[in-house]
Amino acid sequence: MPREPNWNADFAGLPPIDLPDGRKLETLAHCAAYIFALPEEQQQEPQWQRATALLLRAAEEGGGWSFLARVSFANALHGISGTGPPPKPRDKNADWKAKRAARKKR
Repeated sequence: MPREPNWNADFAGLPPIDLPDGRKLETLAHCAAYIFALPEEQQQEPQWQRATALLLRAAEEGGGWSFLARVSFANALHGISGTGPPPKPRDKNADWKAKRAARKKR
């Protein structure tokens, strides 16, 4: 039998989420209310969809899901989607090119 979601759960011992306006989000319910207060088009953004799904999972199952929900919410809050382009590979010849450019300046 499935458990009743526990929206009053905190973030498994992690500190609350501080909002720019000074408020603190201490429970899953606080985070859910914050998301539902966002404009509809913002709620549909992938990072907020991911945060919402993880909040629901944390409320239903607890445990490590609370940690993941907190991280996902904080990332969405700060505009970090985690789905951007991959970092550019390191230029293996960068050191050699820098030394060459320095020699040419002499």
